[in-house]
Amino acid sequence: MEATREIYWNVGRDAIALMYSLTVLSIVVCALAFKRRTAVYRRGGPLKRLDNLSHRIRLMLQTALTQTRVMRVRGPGIAHAFLFWGTGLLFIGTVLIMVQVDFTSPVFGVRFLTGTFYTLYSLVLDVAGLTTILMLGGLAVRRFITRPNGLEIVTGDYVIHVLLMFVLITGFVVEGARIAVTELRENPALALYSPVGRQMALALSGIETDSLRIIHTASWWIHFLLVMALIVVLPYTKLRHMFTAAAGTLFKDMRPKGTIATLDLEAEGAVRFGAAEAVDLPWKDLFDADACMSCKR
Repeated sequence: MEATREIYWNVGRDAIALMYSLTVLSIVVCALAFKRRTAVYRRGGPLKRLDNLSHRIRLMLQTALTQTRVMRVRGPGIAHAFLFWGTGLLFIGTVLIMVQVDFTSPVFGVRFLTGTFYTLYSLVLDVAGLTTILMLGGLAVRRFITRPNGLEIVTGDYVIHVLLMFVLITGFVVEGARIAVTELRENPALALYSPVGRQMALALSGIETDSLRIIHTASWWIHFLLVMALIVVLPYTKLRHMFTAAAGTLFKDMRPKGTIATLDLEAEGAVRFGAAEAVDLPWKDLFDADACMSCKR
């Protein structure tokens, strides 16, 4: 039997239009919130930070993808890096499903989520999901239980952790219910490549098929709606640093360290020197308030 699975099993193609509509709506709401946020940055003074753009882009990608700056502080830095890589792999896995279902399969008749690639795909995503849960749990213990001195905690922190954790857990429930109905009974060897989903399936295996299908459909929609909620709240929580921190690197000061701006104390018509109010600062300084994180690293 070929190593693969039916995409959107038990959900049905009729639900896909609603899924994409809600996805587009969530992204639009998120983008509009970020757009309103940029009005704050524009209140700052002008500053050119797009010189040598190719180098800036390379530096941004290198810093974001390697997480080297975050890992300078061992422990929480390493946990954050694995959390980032884990969620990144889960996002890529979701994109690959969309590419096959909406592009390569209907346009070219090509299905690449099969065979050895599919088994590797399943194994990597299961490991990534479990790793993300463990790292998120560890960071939650640090933030809410051990709470190092100086670590700021706001309501949005609880929202972030709860949403992310339930997104991950419901994802495994969806996978487990599907595997319990299909792979455990029809292709048990394939289930070995989804070790976490297989354990969830074994826990659900005593439930009758009709009930498992209901559990699968309900958890699939809950999982999807939680992801949409995460997208909507992203600009209002510290999660926005996924974009602002990367952009902060893109727009960083490329001058040698220690370089400071000099004041023209003889400027005609000057009524004050330096910054008396926040709006007297360059726009990048205002932007950095969103890019910086209160993570006690």
